Amino acid sequence: MPRSLETIRAEIDALDRALLRSLIERVLLVREAAALKVARDGVLSFDPTREAAVVRRLLDACDGELGEDEVRCVWEAIFEVSRSAQRRVVEGEESP
Repeated sequence: MPRSLETIRAEIDALDRALLRSLIERVLLVREAAALKVARDGVLSFDPTREAAVVRRLLDACDGELGEDEVRCVWEAIFEVSRSAQRRVVEGEESP
C-alpha cells in the first residue's frame, strides 16, 4: 500500500528541519572561519576556487539524483548566506 500524502509531507517537514539545523551549523562554522581569516590575514577574503571545488565534490556525491543546475543553484544560495554571515562578523554585527 502506498504511503499517504500526509506521511510523505511529515517526512519532508522533518527533512526541512534537519536542513535548517545543518545550515545554522554551517553558518556558525563560517563565522568562526571568518574571524580566523581576518586574524590571520587582516582581511576577509572569499575563495571562488574553494566554492567551485565544493560544488564539484557535491556533484560527484549526488550520483545524478539532482541535476548540475539544481546543485549549483542551491549551493550558490548557501554560499551567499555564508558570505553575508562572514561580512556581518567582520563588520562586528555578529560574533563568531
